[in-house]
Amino acid sequence: MGQMLTNGGSRSQRNIVGWKPGQILTVQQDEDLQKLISDSDGKWLVVEFCAEWSAASMSMRQTMHCLALKYTNTVFARADIDQLPHAAASHTVIRIPVYMFFFGGVKETECAGASERKLHETLLNCLELGPCAPIPGDEAK
Repeated sequence: MGQMLTNGGSRSQRNIVGWKPGQILTVQQDEDLQKLISDSDGKWLVVEFCAEWSAASMSMRQTMHCLALKYTNTVFARADIDQLPHAAASHTVIRIPVYMFFFGGVKETECAGASERKLHETLLNCLELGPCAPIPGDEAK
């Protein structure tokens, strides 16, 4: 699949298998986001949809870095909407930054905006409460 994901600070090739706690993965191609979501089964995945031109996105970079260092059993990833327009559209990104929380390949919740408190609270809720229980009869979907 080529250059799927890279660690946020370098251009070295890295995928979820090579993911290391405390790092933020950078999604390089649209199709790679879905692979990351499905490959992170059993771990919480937080995907930040952002843009380089957005002051709000840039103001949250340090917060994401600190969360990645603190919550090492959670996978953190960054997806630039300008580089990944199809992924942004398929996940209905209408504001940035937006943080989507996935577990078991399913989007559980999201929060948007440049609020460190809201991002941290949403992550803590996910970690403490766990993923939503499947609806009876929905297992086949």
